[in-house]
Amino acid sequence: MNLFERFAARARLQPSHPALLGPAPGECWSYGRLLEAVAEQAALLRSAGCGPGSSLGLHCRGGRDYIVHTYAAWRNGSCVVPIPVELAGDEKRTVATEIHLDFILGKASDGELFRDLCQEPATALAGGQALFPGLPRRAHPPGASSPRLRRGRGRRCGHVGH
Repeated sequence: MNLFERFAARARLQPSHPALLGPAPGECWSYGRLLEAVAEQAALLRSAGCGPGSSLGLHCRGGRDYIVHTYAAWRNGSCVVPIPVELAGDEKRTVATEIHLDFILGKASDGELFRDLCQEPATALAGGQALFPGLPRRAHPPGASSPRLRRGRGRRCGHVGH
């Protein structure tokens, strides 16, 4: 069972219980409401091609949106790679370049920061955010799979053993 499945199971058992508090005083999202938001975001990500095996760079501040984006990516079988907003621009670009991200999710204005690392067009998301598709990587010969996929075959994401 992965983290999204654990969260969804809890949301089904206790849909009206508080899951997120704030940021405004008295603001509260229930597990049911959070699960709905995650499902909506997952559908948007999936329709843009961010699905199983995709690596999603997440460039946004911590908080409710960050949690929704993360669980939506996990629901789709994607890997989340944080790109901390506190880093300098060249450090953010290094993260995006070295990890070979399939997508970057951030503010629509982040397109300028990541412009030569992403394709156009970006998919507009709620709250002034956008999903930028990464540049295609070198194609593998017919019949060969990606080394990244071969290494992980048979293992669950986050599994530590051999």
